Amino acid sequence: MICIKEYKTLIPTIDSFLDDKEFIKTSEGLWDTHNNKKKLLVKGTISDYTLSLSKKFIWCAVLHPESVICLILIDRNGNKVASLEIKDEDLDTPKAFLSLLQEENKISICLVDGQSGAQGYCIVLEQEKLRIWKTLPLDQMCMFTFDKYALLADFYSSELILVSYPSFEPLITKKQEIIDCDFMENVWKVDNNFGILSTTQGVWYAFELNTLKIIDECAIEKYEPKNDEFGYSSYISTLTPTNKELFFKHWYYENKKYYEEWIAVDRGYLASLIKISAEKEKR
Repeated sequence: MICIKEYKTLIPTIDSFLDDKEFIKTSEGLWDTHNNKKKLLVKGTISDYTLSLSKKFIWCAVLHPESVICLILIDRNGNKVASLEIKDEDLDTPKAFLSLLQEENKISICLVDGQSGAQGYCIVLEQEKLRIWKTLPLDQMCMFTFDKYALLADFYSSELILVSYPSFEPLITKKQEIIDCDFMENVWKVDNNFGILSTTQGVWYAFELNTLKIIDECAIEKYEPKNDEFGYSSYISTLTPTNKELFFKHWYYENKKYYEEWIAVDRGYLASLIKISAEKEKR
């Protein structure tokens, strides 16, 4: 097991540490809170948003009536650069998830509708217009890109797919059969060599990006997974990445009250631990 011993515990919020800490999402829309002044940038039900690579623009996915997702690109003052409405007839009530690509003018969006499936697209801004330049295979979501590659994930089959970028030609497909009755839930990049994935049971694994091979289980010291009446779980459900750190979310109940705390782990430190474990595996 890869044991993470160096970390910081943050209670109850990580907002001040995030790359997009000036922005908040409410039921009214997306707000800019720079200099403690609230300004509504995008009105409506925000499904997801992210700063562009240069941090000069904001990509925003807004849920419109009749299950239409509108992808909007704005500058940091809220001025609209372009927008594109996307609707998949097979998805009734989709949520949208955004992933940055390697170019400032490109992004990946995936519409997900629970057990009904998912449909991913790659969008490009050209001549002040947004258009779809790549439709991904059904149920495959683009998680991130690195070097000349992109990593796709099919959470319905627990498969990772390594493809070339930007052609999206499949190179390796690997089903992550990790634990019986458990499924892959999310995937993140640690660096250009390693990734980390979580399962529905809250168990974490490191893997090699170039082979998609699982290296070992990852656990944070004092937050190791335990067997209880709910199964084998660490109760660390997700993480939020920044350029330098990964913030793991740990939740628990105490006296029937829900609590959560965030655990900050340095990216470089985690990558070094995974590298040591990977080298041991190859000996």
